[in-house]
Amino acid sequence: MAGTMDMADGECNINMTAKAHNDSSQPAAPAHDVRPFEFFELPRELRDCLYDAMTADHVLKIDDGTVCIAHETKNPVVAVEGGPRLAYLLLNRQFTAEYTERVEECAILTVEASGFCGLSRVPLNGSVQSVRRVDCRLTEDMIYTSDTSHPCCSQWLAEDIELHRKLLANILAQLPSVESLTIAIRINVYLSESNFRLDLCDEAVWKKVWEQPCLDALNKVAETLSPQNFTVSARVTYADGDREVCMTWIKLGGWSQTPAV
Repeated sequence: MAGTMDMADGECNINMTAKAHNDSSQPAAPAHDVRPFEFFELPRELRDCLYDAMTADHVLKIDDGTVCIAHETKNPVVAVEGGPRLAYLLLNRQFTAEYTERVEECAILTVEASGFCGLSRVPLNGSVQSVRRVDCRLTEDMIYTSDTSHPCCSQWLAEDIELHRKLLANILAQLPSVESLTIAIRINVYLSESNFRLDLCDEAVWKKVWEQPCLDALNKVAETLSPQNFTVSARVTYADGDREVCMTWIKLGGWSQTPAV
């Protein structure tokens, strides 16, 4: 740099002027530090947080005996929450190993089915067979009638529950690494008559839900699939649409009723 100094009235004023950039007498300094970022110097806990942000949810469907990526929902719907992205499986060996380990630890296979799905098996491909957590959300429908000589409503409900149990059993048989299974069954009760006495209807509906065919079907789900968490909720909406009642039961040894939600 070149500079001039001016002494006036006891003050010293310094004016510095930079040399032109085309001065080739000195080498140009680098514009920025091009040293690569050392990803693996980060703590593993922080790397796991980044791996979690690199996952994607994949919705699967059954198509001619295979499972493939779907853009529309069907019944049942099988999906993977927190599944891997292909691009991140093509990086270096350490990254792929850690990323795969984290995905297998945290990914959740979800199964949603409602009513009569008509399927008792879902073939899964190898990309989802290493998941450790399965979350099943089933919706059943029941038409309630006060005619005690008409057993079809509870019998049909029990049959739908059994079909869903077979479906889940088939899926779980393909997932040898499962450590946690959650099953939530929601029963939507539709009243076939509009003149029920409200003070008697609630108790009658819950009794219908828990009478022998349905109770046997629910207990079979618990005994054969052994879920770590198993809840059943029944919701009835009255004909006038102004009153909705929901009760929830949880399987803890026996069936225990929980507060309404």
